[in-house]
Amino acid sequence: MGPKMIYGEFLDGELVSEKDPGFSTYDGLVRESPVADFNYDMSKYSFRQPGKHELQWKGAGHPFQGPLSLESNIIHLTIEMPNPPSNGA
Repeated sequence: MGPKMIYGEFLDGELVSEKDPGFSTYDGLVRESPVADFNYDMSKYSFRQPGKHELQWKGAGHPFQGPLSLESNIIHLTIEMPNPPSNGA
């Protein structure tokens, strides 16, 4: 019962994880609601150039519900280059 795989993750509009399979079994602890499930793998990205990026998750569903086509809020990232150290001037 380790971290669950992330599906349907989009970076700048491009799918960067596996597509949501639409059907999966839940291998985890079931607790009384309301509770959030935080036991997912972590995504890590490295950006070589400054700029703006968007991160979003799309998909979700269950075999009894069918595909829900849910979309998360969009996380807006702004990557900036660090200021070079000064030479004591």
